[in-house]
Amino acid sequence: LLRKLSVGEVRIMSSMDNLKNSHIVGGEIKCETSLGHTMEGEVAAFDRQLNYVALKTNMVSGKCCIQLVNLDNVKNVKVLKEGTMECDMANLPTLNFLKIEKRKQEEKERKSRSICPPSTSMDGRRLFISIRKTIDDICWEDDCILIFQHVIITPPYSVENIQLKKNDSGTKAQSALQHVKKIVDKFWRTKEATTYDLTKKVSTLGMQDTASK
Repeated sequence: LLRKLSVGEVRIMSSMDNLKNSHIVGGEIKCETSLGHTMEGEVAAFDRQLNYVALKTNMVSGKCCIQLVNLDNVKNVKVLKEGTMECDMANLPTLNFLKIEKRKQEEKERKSRSICPPSTSMDGRRLFISIRKTIDDICWEDDCILIFQHVIITPPYSVENIQLKKNDSGTKAQSALQHVKKIVDKFWRTKEATTYDLTKKVSTLGMQDTASK
């Protein structure tokens, strides 16, 4: 069945057609997404088949940020400046969008693994964050911290609570176990030192206040 297009739909189609018919690589465009966000920058690459455009944005001190824009999620595109070169994909660097999507999915899963159970103590949460600064392979398994898939830390997350999962006694696992123990030991030593300094300061202030009276 045929239906009459709305003014908005005609405008969107017109914008996309103008974009695809323009020599935009090397030029500048402004995009407005379906959520109302706007992006503006120089076109580094344009894949007509996948309908993706790579934008150079936030150019400061010679540095720039490359943003990949899915034009299927864009409601309006304005060509601010025509490009000086033909959009010949054969002469452009290949953009591996499958690899990019895989990275995005991995990052999403990483963030999901970083969500701790509501019942986790504050010390457990802080320890997790401290370990993650140097080790990426870390996640929550219920209220336990799992590192390298075989080192597990159970509540209350002290050095004595670190063990190998499934009795893995391999050299690599033992090395990982000792490495994690050093990190956890340093975490608790730092916490104790900080608590001691804070207690000492509070005590000193209390004595000074008493003396002034």
